[in-house]
Amino acid sequence: MSPTLRVVVCALGFWIMATLEQALAPKLSVFGCPPDFLMVMGASIALLSTPLGGAWAGFFSGLLQGALAGANLTAYVISRILPAFGIAWMSDLDIRIAPTVAGLIVAATTLVSQLLLMFLAPPPQILPFLGATIGTAMYNGVLAIPVYSLLRRLFTGKEGAGLRL
Repeated sequence: MSPTLRVVVCALGFWIMATLEQALAPKLSVFGCPPDFLMVMGASIALLSTPLGGAWAGFFSGLLQGALAGANLTAYVISRILPAFGIAWMSDLDIRIAPTVAGLIVAATTLVSQLLLMFLAPPPQILPFLGATIGTAMYNGVLAIPVYSLLRRLFTGKEGAGLRL
């Protein structure tokens, strides 16, 4: 797949995830913990890309999340860029990540991202926020398994060549 087509697929994926975030996330809440579709997409792309591509995935994830929430974009963007850059940096190690491990990494990335957001834009109540963060992280980890598998299949093909965004 050409680099231009990869960018188009990523943009389309973010658009679909933003639509799901706005329309379905509140309805799919489990015990008050909604999924964060944009975080799943951004972290899954970051797992398959270079650190620069991961930072861009985190940037667009935070930009769209902040725009949908109507909140301070800076807090969302920073809290998404740093973890996405960190997990994309792991691509330099040339480790092939299994989908279940990708789910665990996305869950951990969600926790780190939400904790950064908590410090950048403090919520009114910390304990309910932390509880919802843990639930959302588990939800995102489960959702990341099929998303990561699909993206890896689209971007790398059957032979498993690395993605360079």
